[in-house]
Amino acid sequence: MKLSLLIFSVLLIACCPSLADQSERFVEFQELGKTRTYDLRTVQIIQPGRFTIVSTLMDDGDVMKLELKVLDTLRTYCKRPDGKYPAPTDLFTLGPPDLPIKSIEVESKSYSPLPGRTYQFKKASWSYPYKRLAVERHGEFWQGWGSLVCKNRDRSEWELYAEQRTSITNGQRNKELFDCKRGLRGDLPLEDVDPALIPTNQVTPQTYGDQLYSGICLRVMHELPYSPE
Repeated sequence: MKLSLLIFSVLLIACCPSLADQSERFVEFQELGKTRTYDLRTVQIIQPGRFTIVSTLMDDGDVMKLELKVLDTLRTYCKRPDGKYPAPTDLFTLGPPDLPIKSIEVESKSYSPLPGRTYQFKKASWSYPYKRLAVERHGEFWQGWGSLVCKNRDRSEWELYAEQRTSITNGQRNKELFDCKRGLRGDLPLEDVDPALIPTNQVTPQTYGDQLYSGICLRVMHELPYSPE
């Protein structure tokens, strides 16, 4: 039996080499409640040590389940008047909250991007009461949040809902620039743009950004990158 399994494994790898080289194609980094995956086949070399690469940021399964439940709940609030509403207790799918429990907020406003044109905008949102989903901004941690645009210009409520749901289930794709000879990193649109016009930032040592920089540069360039330390 063991010999049969061994033979099957060898044949599987031989017949399907793409299965065998998946670990060579993708590089993963764990974040709070998320996994960032880089696809090495998307690398575009700009000059020695400088390149772009596409990554996908996906939520963990239990986090995605929470986000989808929150999204479906917020959709039911789209028809309610502006204001604050107590959050249903069945939203606490990640266990007992360890951050303040805030209200669901419904907000509407009008805006005029062009003279003579006024559009209505409406949004429902809720802050996640979990440290695991907190967001770091300027050295401080803020509660993460879920939101749904209920009304925006001429787009239907269903279209706005489906777009948000897809962004949760498919993950967020990003294109990033790394300069492994100068300790620089930047983000750019997925559309074709001149990388020379993209602003970059110096990598801060011993941070999560430094882990991404060091790990990706090593895998792509096959040598230790310049360290800003």
